[in-house]
Amino acid sequence: MTIRPIDAEICAIGSVLIDDACLPELTGVLDGSDFMSAVNQTLYQAILALDKAGEPIDPVSVMDRCAKDGAPVERGYLMDAMDLTATAKNAGMYARLVRENSIRRSLAGLAEEMEERSSAGGDPRGIIGDMMRELEQLEEKERTNELATSGDMMLSFLDHRRKVDAGGGAY
Repeated sequence: MTIRPIDAEICAIGSVLIDDACLPELTGVLDGSDFMSAVNQTLYQAILALDKAGEPIDPVSVMDRCAKDGAPVERGYLMDAMDLTATAKNAGMYARLVRENSIRRSLAGLAEEMEERSSAGGDPRGIIGDMMRELEQLEEKERTNELATSGDMMLSFLDHRRKVDAGGGAY
C-alpha cells in the first residue's frame, strides 16, 4: 500500500487528535519543518504548544490555539484529518513516512542546487564539498531524530502510563 505524502501528514495529525497519547511517537521522529503543508506545520506546532502547556489536545483546543497564534484552521480540516485516520495505532508509521518524505524533499533540493551550480559553471570541487557537507548535516539530523535516550523513553512511558491510569485511552 502506498500512502501519499500529504495523506501521511494528515494522518499523523489525525492520530494525535484521535488519541493524544500517541504524541510521543511523533515527537520522537518529527519536527515542524518535516511537514510539507503549511497547515500541517501550523497544526503540529499548536499541538506541541498545547502539550507543553499541559492543556488538552483535541480539535477544539487545537483550533483555538491556531487562532490565537494568528493562523486559524478550518474545523472541517481537523474533522477530515480524523476521518482519514483509520486508527491512532499507526501514528508511528505515519511519523516515519512524513520524516522520510521530508528527507526526500531535502535530497531533491540538494540535487537541484547541485545541477544549477554545475550548469552555471561553478567549481566542481567546491560544489562537491558543499554538497557533501549538506548531506552530512542531513544525515546527522536524521541520526539525531532516530536516537532517544533511555531517560526520554522512560518519561514517555511514565506519561503514557499516567494517562492510562487516569482513564485516558491507550490508543
